[in-house]
Amino acid sequence: QNDPTEPLFSSSPSSSSSSSSSSPSSSSSSGLHANAPKSWADVDAFVEALMACKKMPGLSLSVVKNGEVVYARGYGVKAANESAVDADTLFGIGSTSKAFTSLLAGMMVSENKMSFDGLVRQYWPQFELRDGTASQIVTMRDLMAHRTGVPRHDTALW
Repeated sequence: QNDPTEPLFSSSPSSSSSSSSSSPSSSSSSGLHANAPKSWADVDAFVEALMACKKMPGLSLSVVKNGEVVYARGYGVKAANESAVDADTLFGIGSTSKAFTSLLAGMMVSENKMSFDGLVRQYWPQFELRDGTASQIVTMRDLMAHRTGVPRHDTALW
């Protein structure tokens, strides 16, 4: 799973199936994977260089392909004077969950499964704010724009 010498990309679909993770084969140097890392060791080198450039003490990286973790590794330390990071080290996700939520909501809107202007209660009947009237009229757009009047709670977590 974490063999740093294992190539990252499979050969073209017409190639032999005896090696499911061989190096990319191409008759030219152009294409999607032309400048991509050729091995997990290349990924490790890139991550370590990025950490040095950005002065990051540590990070965890997981690569998931077809629902399976194909690579997981920790780099550096979680914070100064702390133990080393491994593939199972937990980090605070911070505001990145807002991007995930917005992306998924947008995908649902594009599939006509949801509307940004739909009432939250239409999709989540148990939704409740302290103000009962607000609970009934708040829209998905209101939630995503942070205009419901719900105060920040992130400072209590970190």
